[in-house]
Amino acid sequence: MAGIVVVFDFDETIIECDSDDLVVQELGATQLFNQLLPTLPFHILMDRMMGEIHSQGKTIKDIAECLKRAPLHPRIIAAIKSAHALGCDLRIISDANTFFIETVLKHYGLMDYFSETNTNPSLIDEEGKLRILPYHDSTSTPHGCSLCPSNMCKGLVIERIQASASVEGKKRIIYLGDGRGDFCPSLKLREGDYMMPRKNFPVYELIRGNPMLMKAEVHEWSNGEELEKVLLHLINMISIEENSNRNYTQLISVDCKFETIPISTHENSFLSPPQLQRIECSGQMTIPEILSTNCKVIGRWGMDVKIQMMAYLPGYVIACLHTGKLALLTILVSAGIVLQVLACALFKNWWPMLIVLIYVLLPMPLMFFAGSDTSSHFSDGGNSWVDATKFMTGASAVGSIAIPAILKHVGIIGWGALLMELSSYFIFVIAMLCYNRLSNENEYNMF
Repeated sequence: MAGIVVVFDFDETIIECDSDDLVVQELGATQLFNQLLPTLPFHILMDRMMGEIHSQGKTIKDIAECLKRAPLHPRIIAAIKSAHALGCDLRIISDANTFFIETVLKHYGLMDYFSETNTNPSLIDEEGKLRILPYHDSTSTPHGCSLCPSNMCKGLVIERIQASASVEGKKRIIYLGDGRGDFCPSLKLREGDYMMPRKNFPVYELIRGNPMLMKAEVHEWSNGEELEKVLLHLINMISIEENSNRNYTQLISVDCKFETIPISTHENSFLSPPQLQRIECSGQMTIPEILSTNCKVIGRWGMDVKIQMMAYLPGYVIACLHTGKLALLTILVSAGIVLQVLACALFKNWWPMLIVLIYVLLPMPLMFFAGSDTSSHFSDGGNSWVDATKFMTGASAVGSIAIPAILKHVGIIGWGALLMELSSYFIFVIAMLCYNRLSNENEYNMF
């Protein structure tokens, strides 16, 4: 998992509060804070608040003790430790400040789990007062981003992380955040990355209102338990995908010769001139190299090719095969089909077998494609295939009850056949629910 960078916001993401609000409220500066909030940039306002707190006789120690009371969900602590243990590179991007963040992380024993903290710098001046400075100097080098406050553009920070991570061989980013300032970095994420917005918080609503702007796959969370579950699921899914790709690109031994074979234009119209090369060589080639070569195999090559076909399957199918879940689903579906056949055979009427098209064929696209590792219902606004499968699955749910009821009403089938048909329907429903539950696909999130 060395290829994964997990980036956390701090306030309302790692901790269950806003650290700025916590200090201002508990140390008695709320009134002045509310007066100045409409007139000052937030980082300047917080620097002013620290001066006000110190003027009331409060010390650095008082501020630190206040920060140590910041609530942090135990499952988030566990998620951070688990992600670190799995080899992920953990980083923080926050509009808080170094003193606040480091005080909380040290208190909870999490400081050493993060390789980098990107936030507003702070210092203690010669008078022992806490000062807060901007991450970006808006006067000399403004960042120019209209989505972010003048003191910090998280999108620029993400771009820097992407550049450094690429050099280090880290290819995937998972970003967790809650506020408006997390929208800009979410737009910088690439295809293959993951965005985890906190549900019903500002960034969630912004993403929900602009799904077509997102390149990353989006998975929401609401609390510490969901954060841990979703984050570790994504890490595991990336791990399976990386292992599959590693198997796919493994070297294989090839003993072959080089030969040019003419073919007709209609047989392979994209080749120019219309001839095909068969490569036979001795040495090492990767599977992608072989597939990218314009060659046609005639007869048997002298090759010893050992390929793990499991590497070509989607991650959730591999999980089913590894745990026996596929067998359970097969038994359930088979039981439903057997009931279909028995209903027809016992009552000597084969009309009900038409319903098997609704039971089996219509839900299949949704089960095997719409919830796969490469799609998400969060951002399916432009995916007509997913929309179609939703419609077909809804139609199957209605038709599976309506059609046998109509056949019974017009006297084509009796009560026994009707009951067996409905039993078969419920078995198929259970099979689909078991599939979704066992494969643990979080992509079925809906708004």
